[in-house]
Amino acid sequence: MTKQKFLDNLKKQTNDDQLVAYYDELISDRIESGEDEKTVMASYDLNRVLREHEYKAMETKLVEVSKSNKRWKIWVVILALFSTPVTIPLGIAFLAVVFSLAITALSLFAAGVLGGIALIGGGIQMIINGDSAAFVVLNMSAGLVVLGIMGIIGAIFTRLIIRFIRWMCVKLFGRTQKRQIQEVRVNESI
Repeated sequence: MTKQKFLDNLKKQTNDDQLVAYYDELISDRIESGEDEKTVMASYDLNRVLREHEYKAMETKLVEVSKSNKRWKIWVVILALFSTPVTIPLGIAFLAVVFSLAITALSLFAAGVLGGIALIGGGIQMIINGDSAAFVVLNMSAGLVVLGIMGIIGAIFTRLIIRFIRWMCVKLFGRTQKRQIQEVRVNESI
């Protein structure tokens, strides 16, 4: 391959004028120092040059990404330090609300279902015995079953709140993890 053909192929595949100028000067210097053009060109493999160029380009991108990660991490630390007096009490209050919702839902479910089943059994026994208060007992048992259903709805609502919290955490902190994963993948491909 001739010098010009090598440089033309390099230009086509990289569109990097600086890289082409670098290799043009490098090859010209070797030819001017007295080496034969065929010998000089035999020592340059276009595929190897392209791989080295891609490696250097990836290295540059990694340095840029790591610098932006450092800046972002510094801002997060500063924000965390200044917002700590507010975020810690809010976080504790939020966790207390979520915990109380979960306990309330569970207790409503247990009270409604178990109490409803017990009162339905008692109401049926009162009907068999001919007691006039059986209608009241059956109405109370239906009310407790409704409370149990409301407990199930509360449990579902609590689960939705937990999913929302996870989603928010991924949106806030998942971004840096994705960047780190991309950096690892780039390093593995090199």
